[in-house]
Amino acid sequence: MKLNDWTADAKCKGMDTNIFFPLKGSSHKVDEMVRNICHGCPVLEQCLDDALSTYHQIGYRAGLSAKQRRSMLLRQKRESAA
Repeated sequence: MKLNDWTADAKCKGMDTNIFFPLKGSSHKVDEMVRNICHGCPVLEQCLDDALSTYHQIGYRAGLSAKQRRSMLLRQKRESAA
């Protein structure tokens, strides 16, 4: 997978990816840790756009779990259909 130019400026660059892909289901502790990493990231918007356009069913992207991203996509779909 080719990295996008924006990833060079991500706060998470160089971090252990296991943080964003926990082995077991999400916990409040993991959610909070990821949100803290992503908070204030200069490329958060690009990360979210990429996460929503290349939907992955696992892991955290842009500070959101796969479940949260799925809900966001469904909400966007409903709003555009209205």
